[in-house]
Amino acid sequence: MKNVKVMPIPSINGTSFAVSCSLGLILSLTGCSKSGEKTETTKTDTSTTTSTGANYSVKDKASTDKAAEPTKDAPAKANEDTSTSTIPAPTTVDEKAAPNSAKANNDDIPQISAASSLVSLTSMPDSKVICTVNGTPITVADYKHEFKLREEQTQAMLTAQPELETSLLNDAKLNKLTLTDVEKQRLLESAKKAQNGKADALRKYLKDNKISPEQFDQKVLDIGLALKDAAHQTQQSLLVELVDQQILIQYARSKGYAQKAFNKYMELKRTPQYKNFLNQSGFSPDDAQTQLVNRQLMIMAIDDVKKKTPQPTDKELQQVYDLNKANLKHGERIRLSQIIIAAPEKDLPDQASLRTQVSKQEPTLKGAALDAKVKEQEEVQKNKAQAILEEIQKGGDFAKIANEKSDDAIAKQAKSGGDIGYKDVTLLVKEFANKVKGIKVGEVVPEVIKTEFGYHVVKVTGREPAGPIPMAEVKDEITNQLMQRKNLNSVVEFLTNQHKASQLKLAPDFQAMVAAAAKSGGTKTN
Repeated sequence: MKNVKVMPIPSINGTSFAVSCSLGLILSLTGCSKSGEKTETTKTDTSTTTSTGANYSVKDKASTDKAAEPTKDAPAKANEDTSTSTIPAPTTVDEKAAPNSAKANNDDIPQISAASSLVSLTSMPDSKVICTVNGTPITVADYKHEFKLREEQTQAMLTAQPELETSLLNDAKLNKLTLTDVEKQRLLESAKKAQNGKADALRKYLKDNKISPEQFDQKVLDIGLALKDAAHQTQQSLLVELVDQQILIQYARSKGYAQKAFNKYMELKRTPQYKNFLNQSGFSPDDAQTQLVNRQLMIMAIDDVKKKTPQPTDKELQQVYDLNKANLKHGERIRLSQIIIAAPEKDLPDQASLRTQVSKQEPTLKGAALDAKVKEQEEVQKNKAQAILEEIQKGGDFAKIANEKSDDAIAKQAKSGGDIGYKDVTLLVKEFANKVKGIKVGEVVPEVIKTEFGYHVVKVTGREPAGPIPMAEVKDEITNQLMQRKNLNSVVEFLTNQHKASQLKLAPDFQAMVAAAAKSGGTKTN
């Protein structure tokens, strides 16, 4: 299936970056969401999936003739296509229901928004109250802790998505942010000290990465400026987000979710992740309980809001498809069915290699004796696949035999007859591409195909010339993307309404600071 994008990847600028981080951070601890996640993700085709989740027959675009590496989640992504298409925002569909999320999340509570950039992380005591939400205080300590989490989150995002650095640097230019001489010196000294843990470590690092000392320095400064811009963006809207978090927590409690959230916390407390959280956060057990229960409450509040989001209509889906039809095209495709007799050469997440299996069965075997036994087992599996091929060549029903004898547990359970759907011929791994060339529709490849995962009996069930992708093939992806957008809009609309209904009060000191900043011509980032 094509990866369909119904709204463009958001540029990392101003509050939009902070808002996306906020929603992700709320959910990230329990694995419900990934912060900073892009709207479009390049996926590896996992169409040919054994019970182990191994991939073969279809290769990733980045590979030449090698099967994609096996992954644990491959079965859940079966029959996806590696190619992607970029679909612009369907404004005719969503414009009425899609207000600017950043604007909606800040402009309706301007005093809170203005105060966000006035919080000093260095000079203000932790106990100082910034504002209250229906009587519940948000303190400088709350602000500092969340700010630290955002810094760590940004660093992790820059590691996982290096392209974010460019976006942040561009935004820094727009915001006219620069590094001071003191900041530059501190960054370079810190980086070189980290590389010089051992003698000549920096020299070795430069040699291994084939960069000059000047390039190293520039990279360090670029990352420093990117992080400074991210911190600047966070400070512009963090207080609003803390208010939103408190609103979600209070809403969840009002719905009676407190006990359920505590039970979730108790489950999490028994996992290794809990110890990691304690070590990394520096929280006491009591503070950790408060934080984790609150995050569960936020998740439950968001889930409650999302339940009320209407599903995309057929008309909306068709409009998105029609708007982007010109971009939804595929190359020449082939449809295959297969029967797999497993003989993995490598250890997979859910299945050991043939060598490992033999070693466990006969631990005394070593060296040449082990090699001989493995070769013997490979021959057994090959003969089994050959026997199946001969049975089909004599008139056996391919689909029935696949459902009964294939080692692909997922396909057997689905009773799919080994069908893996249409695949772009340019994405087939070398072993498959060479063998299916010239095979007519309805014919079985006249020999067993060997890959690193085992032995395959393959039938060609369809061929298609290059052309448009049918609506049926992208409908689920369009539905998912539209639903994500509608859910986000629902949460933003809910929070906007709650801003109006809640008692949001700045502490007197901050009221005075906001008034003074406004009088002097604007707020100042600390």
